[in-house]
Amino acid sequence: MKKCNGFTLIDAMCGMSIFMFAVLWIIPQLTTVYEERISIRQEEYAIGKCHNLLQEWKLTKRIQENNTALEANGIEYKIKSTEYPDDHVKICLDWIGSNGRQKSICGEA
Repeated sequence: MKKCNGFTLIDAMCGMSIFMFAVLWIIPQLTTVYEERISIRQEEYAIGKCHNLLQEWKLTKRIQENNTALEANGIEYKIKSTEYPDDHVKICLDWIGSNGRQKSICGEA
């Protein structure tokens, strides 16, 4: 142990390369997780809005005009509704999420 001079350049380069490989693998994964989290938040908003529209219909028996647009958090949600003669309604919200995917949420009452 008398001739122990610390790390060599090769040791430091190997350690840095392992560290950089780990960082370069983790950053895209974290970006994807962040984008999906935003998409899930948008979907939760759409579910809540669909629920509120269905509750409003149950109370007033009126719905918004078909193909109206609702904007929230920079996303445009298109509301489509179908009323059936047997006191039944179907409301759908369509939008393009922040991750570029087409999404749709429907509810019936």
